[in-house]
Amino acid sequence: MVFQPMTIREIHGGAGVAETSFALQVKPLHELRLGLRDRSVVVRGRVVSSSISEVDQQLLMYRSALEFIESPSTLRHSRLRAGDTRTLSATAVT
Repeated sequence: MVFQPMTIREIHGGAGVAETSFALQVKPLHELRLGLRDRSVVVRGRVVSSSISEVDQQLLMYRSALEFIESPSTLRHSRLRAGDTRTLSATAVT
């Protein structure tokens, strides 16, 4: 397992959008540790799409759509919109 930082741009119900400096594989399950206000939760999610969102001379950014599987109720009732970003760590499940 490898921990990689990413930024969550949006969360709404059972889905979210993540921004990373690395490509996430589409379809495999990933475990995500989300830092919410007073605690962190671990959720499982599947990447449903991923594409390059920004190209710079020294940086390449990817934006990925996530579908959360077995998400805790605290996440199902959370809303995170662009501009209210949080940093989290992701662990790929193989």
